[in-house]
Amino acid sequence: MTFRQLQYFLEVARTLNFSKAAEELFVSQSTLSKAIATLEEELGAVLFIRDHHNVSLTPAGAVLATNLPRLRDDLNKTIDLVQEVKEGMRGRLAIGVRTGFALPEIITSAVEYCRSSMPFLSISISSMDEAELMRSLANGRMDFALSYRLEEDAHMMDAQQGVTILESSPVVLCTAKGSSVSEAPTCRELSRLRYAFSEPDSSPLVQRWAEYCRNNGFHPTLMQVKDTETAYLHAEMDLAVMVAPLSQAQAHAMNVRTVPIPDAYAIASVMVSNPDNLNQIVEVFTKLIEADL
Repeated sequence: MTFRQLQYFLEVARTLNFSKAAEELFVSQSTLSKAIATLEEELGAVLFIRDHHNVSLTPAGAVLATNLPRLRDDLNKTIDLVQEVKEGMRGRLAIGVRTGFALPEIITSAVEYCRSSMPFLSISISSMDEAELMRSLANGRMDFALSYRLEEDAHMMDAQQGVTILESSPVVLCTAKGSSVSEAPTCRELSRLRYAFSEPDSSPLVQRWAEYCRNNGFHPTLMQVKDTETAYLHAEMDLAVMVAPLSQAQAHAMNVRTVPIPDAYAIASVMVSNPDNLNQIVEVFTKLIEADL
């Protein structure tokens, strides 16, 4: 669910006319209809009753139309407060992204909203490895860090630690398009593979895979590479396989084949902020994300 989808919904709810709403939003009617259909699918509820001549709200649509403007007004008030501090609408938002991280749509939508609502806000996004990412967050060079955590670890971290879970997905194997890895690999087959990781052996992500392997009766052959992109290159060249969250693997689907792992555990995409950061834009951006989750 995105801010754009909700904006589209409110306009259709106001006009009760898809054609007129599309004109007001400066989008095609097919784009508008697709956005509404996606929103209905994500909510699991039909929002509009359509026929050849009329459009009306369903009971579920009426509830959303009644409550959504309050959420929008609260967000706008928060934006207004930030715009009043110091130089009005000036500020900065620095986002650090772990190398190879697959940006969820919720992040791109929030950045787009900030750009349109605060035109003098300076927004920067930088890619770096995990260690540099955490250092940059600690010293204030970055306001947010986008990275991965084991799902069970992410849920143990409360909001006071500045951790927001964006999405979770199971781990999969990433291997070469023409590799001999089967679509349903057995533990015996998994034990014969080499696994490329960009993290050291002591990292939670590597340790969790080693634990999975031990629980299935074998010790994995691990190799550490420079970064995530290098790990994917090893997978593409059939020199090793990668264990990666499905959301990340899908971003490389053109170059690698993804294979489900039996009884796979999950990895969460997280947004981490420093509770000691005094940048007021941090609170605004966090509220935007939480409102969309």
